[in-house]
Amino acid sequence: MTDRGGPGDAAPMTGTHSPLLRTAAAVIPFAAELRVARPERRLSGQWQDMAVEPSDGAPLGISFRPLQAQELGLDPKAALSELLHYPFAVVRLAAYWDRIEPAPGKFDPSWLDWQVDAAERAGKQIIICTGPVKAFGYPEFFVPPHRLPAPLPEGQLITPETHRPLLEAGIEFLTRIVDRYARRSQVIAWQVEHEAVDPLGMEHSWRLSADFAAAEVAAARAADPSRPVLLNGFLPVTAPVAAAQWWRTRDQGDSLAVASRLADTVGIDYYPRHALATRGRRSVYLDGAASRLGPRRYRKLASRAAAYGQRMMITEIQAEPWEAVTVPPSPPGLGMYSCLPEQVIDSYNRCVRWSRRNPPGASAYLLWGAEYWLLRERQGDPAYLRAFGRILDSQLPGALPVAEQQAARDQEQRGQPGGDRGVEERAADDRHPVAGSARVIGRPGQVDGVAQRHDQRDRAQPGRGAPQWDHYPGQDVLGDDQELEDVHRRPLSGQHRHGGQSEPGARQAGGHAGQDEDGQLSPGQGHADGHREGEHAAGLGQRDQALASDLPGDQRRPGDGADEQHPGEVGLPVLDD
Repeated sequence: MTDRGGPGDAAPMTGTHSPLLRTAAAVIPFAAELRVARPERRLSGQWQDMAVEPSDGAPLGISFRPLQAQELGLDPKAALSELLHYPFAVVRLAAYWDRIEPAPGKFDPSWLDWQVDAAERAGKQIIICTGPVKAFGYPEFFVPPHRLPAPLPEGQLITPETHRPLLEAGIEFLTRIVDRYARRSQVIAWQVEHEAVDPLGMEHSWRLSADFAAAEVAAARAADPSRPVLLNGFLPVTAPVAAAQWWRTRDQGDSLAVASRLADTVGIDYYPRHALATRGRRSVYLDGAASRLGPRRYRKLASRAAAYGQRMMITEIQAEPWEAVTVPPSPPGLGMYSCLPEQVIDSYNRCVRWSRRNPPGASAYLLWGAEYWLLRERQGDPAYLRAFGRILDSQLPGALPVAEQQAARDQEQRGQPGGDRGVEERAADDRHPVAGSARVIGRPGQVDGVAQRHDQRDRAQPGRGAPQWDHYPGQDVLGDDQELEDVHRRPLSGQHRHGGQSEPGARQAGGHAGQDEDGQLSPGQGHADGHREGEHAAGLGQRDQALASDLPGDQRRPGDGADEQHPGEVGLPVLDD
């Protein structure tokens, strides 16, 4: 019997209704994430009372940008020295090609040497971004002019075939960087490119091809088989950004998709709130903190990493404003809407919860914006630095709070007494770990070499494009000082400590009070939901086909499709005072 529907039934979704519904489905997520607000905000002090999630042993760190420090009016060497006093474990540094090779035939690594030397003296573990074409920090493009006689063509893929001289010169530079620092025991990983195959912001539309990045990754591994290669990518957490990123990279996948095919470590760059434009006293923002897109994409990436023996890392957690200008504003006595001090803790907490619920979990959490924190402190607002200090305090139970350590150090530098014991003396106490001595990335376990595991993997799964690895070189546990010294004295041999995987599916059940199943604190907030990754499998081997989640027609894997798309939170644009 045909049900024709009664007077009160909804009309069938045909005719003009379908376009309207499709339009609504596209507009609703954007409306839910749109904010119109005054950029400058009064500081609330809310960060002082927020709970901080423990990182479950994963080390914390920062990225350091000497060019950004200069742009903010800071002395880069003094800025790095001050930051290295804080008890985080990992620092990420970049080899800017145009600074190190300023002219043909000239190779001057002193620009990076002083940073590596300072980090080593502070006992930090170091990740070096080798570039060569792209590296973190504005403008993210650092090719020397003499290596690029003509601008890269907009709207095109930069491939080994179209730009062979650039690729060969880049590999030469990358190899020299790896060779120079490979004997430094504190170097734990090489980052190749920065968000390798994504367009360079909105300023340029050219993109590196996956084959271009793959050749660079192979060169880094050949130069140093003992350390993992990191590739990072921008995690889209709002519907407009996810749609734009998918569309612009639909031919080969975005940087996260390519990282999951090529890298030993997949790095996530997380920025939940940023400005689109400013007009008068108001700015338009996208806010994806409560979106389902980011957590869901993270879950898919983590699942694949667990299946293929890769690591996950949160390489950038937004901890400075992202306004509609290239240098974040710092109005005296006010904060910027795109990132207030309490949002630093909130963004970190969200990343920890995602990691905890999605094995293998993040191997480290790096916060972005350390140079800005110093600027704010110079202007009389230490809130950003102290919010970071609260995150560090949560990892060092029983230690003197970081803010108190810094205050005592400042007093001592001014020639004032800092109490009956100095900061360095207190830090030497077993209850107050020295900066950088916390457990470094991974878990202690049996000894095995990265190259050895690559060989085993290739024999077991021929055709898979990315190596499997277990552990960074030189890893040890907090308090085992003799073992740490032994590791630092040990010559590079391609072998290192590594730890076992957690049991498949093992998770911490439930959550904290007031959280739902994905760990969000506020009722009604969205969680882990996805983003179609747009990976292209043709010609990339068995692993690419296994990982390609959104291919045309019959190339899709079972279970991938419309059921993974969520419209996001229902709501209207927010006019926020």
